[in-house]
Amino acid sequence: QKLANRVDMVLYSKAINFFNYSGTAGTGPSSFSVVSNAAAKLDALGIPQEDRYLITSVRDGETLRNSLLSYFVPNFVSPILKERSMGRIAGFDAYAAQNVQKPIVNTVTGTPRVNGVSQLGNSLIIDGLTAGQVITKGTVFEIAGVDFVNQISYNDTQYLANFVVMADVTADGSGNATLAIAPEIMPTGQYQN
Repeated sequence: QKLANRVDMVLYSKAINFFNYSGTAGTGPSSFSVVSNAAAKLDALGIPQEDRYLITSVRDGETLRNSLLSYFVPNFVSPILKERSMGRIAGFDAYAAQNVQKPIVNTVTGTPRVNGVSQLGNSLIIDGLTAGQVITKGTVFEIAGVDFVNQISYNDTQYLANFVVMADVTADGSGNATLAIAPEIMPTGQYQN
């Protein structure tokens, strides 16, 4: 049991590197719409609909279950009441697990903005931060005008692309910082954004 729990912890600790995000960081999903939005984003990206899983922390799972109780559909609500199970929600097999870590909520001060056009790759130069501002690994952000692109059709999904900071960084005395990010900024090809 200890070994399985340790493997579980290691796997979930990697989730901090995920950039495709739905909902509000640090806030448990309290409505069906958060789950439905995640499914819609995956659909827009051309991700296959089979074998999708939703895994929340135990606390967030409870928040979601409580919000789903307001739906008066006996076959849907019964497993929630009897077994505390979420079952299948918006195309996901839904589970709660004890080692799921919440995303980091990082309040960034100043007026951060991209510093320089045509930046590519896994780093992003920004300015406008408060001097000494720390941006922590796992912080998810969007850039106005940069959308996800469907990986099959290359059509704009109309969803802002999410990026995640891959290492802690501190703004210099002028409010400048270079972020290590994922995914890389890529204007062409299958994974363009």
